Amino acid sequence: MGEYTDEENEEVTEQFRRVVGSIVVLSDVLPVTALGSLLLEQSGNATESALDALNSLHSVLNISKDLTQPVRLLHPSFRDFLLDPLRCPDERFRVNYRITHRRLVEDCLRIMSQHLRKNICELPSPGFLARDVDDDQVARYVPPHLEYACLYWVNHLREGGCDLRDNGAIHQFLQKHFLHWLEALSLMKKISDGLSMVFQLESMLMVSAPCVNAIMPPNE
Repeated sequence: MGEYTDEENEEVTEQFRRVVGSIVVLSDVLPVTALGSLLLEQSGNATESALDALNSLHSVLNISKDLTQPVRLLHPSFRDFLLDPLRCPDERFRVNYRITHRRLVEDCLRIMSQHLRKNICELPSPGFLARDVDDDQVARYVPPHLEYACLYWVNHLREGGCDLRDNGAIHQFLQKHFLHWLEALSLMKKISDGLSMVFQLESMLMVSAPCVNAIMPPNE
């Protein structure tokens, strides 16, 4: 990988896996700014770190100069190549499907746990209807990376084959933020998606029957 030291090689490889690996399994496209916030929020300048990882991939990714525009794969075959150990024998660049989804679960839970809260849009009264909240106000308090986390963390949980019986993070998130999560989905006018995700969680919990009572949030 060029004139890098071993340590720099390892850092570049990890950055590639985090950013590009995530792009190929994301449930929806995201702009560079949201990618950085979702995946690299703890690394200082997250947007700059995401750009560094994408800088040499303009031949396979559509990366707009407008950082609010979504990053897209130019060639669907690139995704297949990275996910297939036979077609991509170099372990530095191969994307492990399940591991990448599991890391995205961790990213989504971290983002939601940091930002979800009661009355996230600071509405003037408890009886204020979600349909009356301006979309711009929702977007201000629920930016794209948080919106993505709310909408797709259960999908990543399923695709990652996570075992809920041993996942204390899921337990803690549902106990503390279950209602905050549903509130955010309601404000985004995605409550039907939320109900579907709850049913998916129930299905996964049936497989982990001994932990059903431990993981489901208490009634409030």
